[in-house]
Amino acid sequence: MNRPNAQNSSEGTSKNLGFNLISLVLMVTLVTIGVAYTIDALVRHTETDKYLADDGYRLEKIIAGVTLKVPPAWLIDPAQIPEKFADRLDLLLPVKFGPDLPTQTIRATLKPRAGIYASAQLLDTVYLHRDNTPHLTADTGLVGKNLLAKDGYQTETVWYDPISPNPFVAKCAQQITLTDHPICLRTLILPSGIAVTLVFEERALRHWRIMDQALAHPFDAIGAGPLH
Repeated sequence: MNRPNAQNSSEGTSKNLGFNLISLVLMVTLVTIGVAYTIDALVRHTETDKYLADDGYRLEKIIAGVTLKVPPAWLIDPAQIPEKFADRLDLLLPVKFGPDLPTQTIRATLKPRAGIYASAQLLDTVYLHRDNTPHLTADTGLVGKNLLAKDGYQTETVWYDPISPNPFVAKCAQQITLTDHPICLRTLILPSGIAVTLVFEERALRHWRIMDQALAHPFDAIGAGPLH
């Protein structure tokens, strides 16, 4: 009399086991699909994506006829947020000089190139005509010259690459507070027609060889184009 109950119990156990196996297979399949989509999304992300705002929201700015997509957090002056057409943009660009180094910020002022000269152009035409000091050397491979205290120049040093035909050039000066690091200026003319003046601490000169490579990521992210 107990055999039918045992058979029913056995059949119920088999059905439960089958259901559990099907559920497990479905769960594994869903997890596998989810992992596949996640990996695909990660692969599709470029280095540029790392520098965009977390929410992906960007402001459209037009300068020198070039449309830029700028994360609001990069704008230094809040008054520039509502402007679509701009004669000037002041940004803080996040840069990394190495995978194991923290992200740093470099200030960048973007303007139309009219009337603005690149630092490399000013080296021979201006800077080297306003010094009377021996060459300064640094372990970075750059050569330095102290500028004469005239024509608006005072206690400033120009550091440049003496080998390249289109050299890296930065003009640096001690800040008012001697405890602060000296600040350097470097101006570039982008192929897009935008002039960019970079402001950074002098100690960043140790990375001058890869500075343009590091800056390429945020410039590509906003659509300013290549640096050279």
